[in-house]
Amino acid sequence: MIDKEKTEDWYKRPAELGAWINDKIREGARVLEIGPGLSPFFRATHFLDAYFDQGYARTDLLGGGVHVSCNVDVETIPFPDKYFDFVFSSHVLEDLRYPLRACAEMSRVAKAGFSTTPSPLVEFCRGAQSVWRGHLHHHWFVYPSNGVLQFLNKNVSVEYASFPQEETLEQIILTSPWLAHSYYYWEGEMKTAEVNVPRYGDYPGLVMEAIKEGMLSTKNFLAGIV
Repeated sequence: MIDKEKTEDWYKRPAELGAWINDKIREGARVLEIGPGLSPFFRATHFLDAYFDQGYARTDLLGGGVHVSCNVDVETIPFPDKYFDFVFSSHVLEDLRYPLRACAEMSRVAKAGFSTTPSPLVEFCRGAQSVWRGHLHHHWFVYPSNGVLQFLNKNVSVEYASFPQEETLEQIILTSPWLAHSYYYWEGEMKTAEVNVPRYGDYPGLVMEAIKEGMLSTKNFLAGIV
């Protein structure tokens, strides 16, 4: 297990990322942020959250802009098709019970978008929050693969399965903390898929595949912006 004090760098993102996203958004664009929390996206003109003023998303930190109360997990985003030029979310999709539904709504109301989530590597390693893997309140391993944002259910069995590569993966995240995030940019349509988990299939194998694909996608993405 990784000492929690060594996980602080996991939450940092490359300085170049903000400028890269900013360049994707035209001046005067309508920009929707899903789940602004306590760190609102600097280009957002509209903020959508289910928990305004309940400690998770404080309107006093958002400044101007339009604040919309909506639970994207189960509710329709109250805007017409392609109303927004861009939609942004950071560390939201892994929390949802029905993320594919939310992604479909994000794709419906926006012309392009960007989402970042904890990487499968972080969700696998113990120490980010406790002795359990990743964060207890997260429901999914999320990673892009071939232009599709993949969701692998974070089954409770992952806590008890045997992974011979565990120590190696812990060393990777300690020496390469930039692998702590998955990044997904899309235009036109947000493509998503839930990874099929056979009833008697090799779930640990699927987890390892998610980690491998997640690391590869992050490396490729950052190589293009840093």
